[in-house]
Amino acid sequence: MSDLNQTFQQLLEDKGFPLKVKEEEDAIVYKGRLLLFEEHQVDFALSMSKGASECIAQIVFNNLATLANEDERSLWLQGLNLLNLHHGLYYYFALNEENRLFARYVTRVSGDIEDLFYILSKGGYIVERSLTFLTDYILNHKGTMK
Repeated sequence: MSDLNQTFQQLLEDKGFPLKVKEEEDAIVYKGRLLLFEEHQVDFALSMSKGASECIAQIVFNNLATLANEDERSLWLQGLNLLNLHHGLYYYFALNEENRLFARYVTRVSGDIEDLFYILSKGGYIVERSLTFLTDYILNHKGTMK
């Protein structure tokens, strides 16, 4: 295991932030689950490539919402564009090929692992606020798009 991953695992332990750890060939993956709006569970993962002094880290929050009605796709995309342009903080939001909404953050880590932890730990708040914005946008603009 790389020095950065060891440091990150120690930080998780020190902060009382337990995650499942899975070692893959090129990366260590940290997995967790978050409860949003008191009823919606969201899976998230952070992967860090193996590197002693530098690595690529990616945080993904999956299955935030699902576009069930293809007729609303342009409305969702317009809302996502506004969200990313005007309200995005660290994460960008997008629909995958199965019309599931996800949030993603990618960065290079070369020293202070605390910044990565901070962005991970604030992810739930950012996701919840972003989902509220997107939901409000869709509800307020339904029927106005052609």
